[in-house]
Amino acid sequence: MCTYWKFGVDEFLQNHPFHYDIGVDAKPVERYRDKWGGRKSTPLEPYTFLFEDDVQRFMTPQVSTERSPFINRFVHYQDDCRHESLLLRQAFTNLLELYGSHIWHLVLKLLLPMEDNVGLENASLRNAYNMIQRYLSLMPNLRTLEIHLHDIPNDKAPRTDFIWRRLLYTNRLPKLEHLVTLKMVDLPTCLQKGLMKASSHVQSFSSRYLFRRKAGKI
Repeated sequence: MCTYWKFGVDEFLQNHPFHYDIGVDAKPVERYRDKWGGRKSTPLEPYTFLFEDDVQRFMTPQVSTERSPFINRFVHYQDDCRHESLLLRQAFTNLLELYGSHIWHLVLKLLLPMEDNVGLENASLRNAYNMIQRYLSLMPNLRTLEIHLHDIPNDKAPRTDFIWRRLLYTNRLPKLEHLVTLKMVDLPTCLQKGLMKASSHVQSFSSRYLFRRKAGKI
């Protein structure tokens, strides 16, 4: 492909308006599918990493770190915050260490497990926060961030709020200097504030609750 045409295509996919859509639709790419003849998959779809094999298949042919391996610079990662997902977590971290600076658009979904044991529950919260902090620090050029955290029930909010605050204080979130759009779904209030503080220059943001009732004032 002609270098000029390739640059034009890359520019179109990487800066498409749907990336910056702040609407309530969690998958705004659906609105643009008709432009691609109703195809189930389009060049606007994110590179999705749900399992370790997804990361390994992506990494196998990659060699150079000079150019972006993501055509649209758009990545979707999901993790259940359990110890069993450690290999997925490590593989994704390795990917980010090589190519994280090329990612501009991220959907990050963390699914906190419901634990009866307080110790296990606290460990899940720490895992979730450490992932957020580590991953964002490895993606310094993010333009848009959509982050989901399916949290524990609100009757435990005061105790878990203390844990979130302590984590925010001891392991601060990185500054995202290029972030333009921030979407937060089911995040506890103190974590929302922490993200807003780290991205105080964003042009548009939203916060909503899907799987968790909104907590009262903290």
